Amino acid sequence: LVARSGLISAGDFNLIMSMILLVIGLIVRRIWKHRRHLGRQRKLSANENIREIFRAFYEVLVYAGMDPAISSDDPEFAKEASRICRGVKQSEISAFYGMVLEAVYGEKTCSEKAVEQARRCYQKYVPAALKGLKIRRRLAAVLWKGY
Repeated sequence: LVARSGLISAGDFNLIMSMILLVIGLIVRRIWKHRRHLGRQRKLSANENIREIFRAFYEVLVYAGMDPAISSDDPEFAKEASRICRGVKQSEISAFYGMVLEAVYGEKTCSEKAVEQARRCYQKYVPAALKGLKIRRRLAAVLWKGY
């Protein structure tokens, strides 16, 4: 209707609509990825959600510069992760990893309280890891990757 009235050309109208759809798509993608990183998938158990939260945290560490050859069960993992996550103590990373081990290999089902604790760890550690990145990589991490 706007293009027919002569206010803007049809090409400009199509460009504007394409940009609006692109922005909406990026917002929806970011929300979906962020929910997945926070372990908010309905079909997963509490234990699986904790595992997914830690997997996303490990992915952030690698994105922020940790050597992918350092696995989470490596003795140097907590030290390297605390180096990347400025202001986070090695003991905090070790405690978080211990909670993940309990969720993955433990015989009992974790509670929603444990999932919330894992989310709080993720929400504290990820911004600390992203602080050391250049602004372009930080924006890509937040807007595109959903960290």
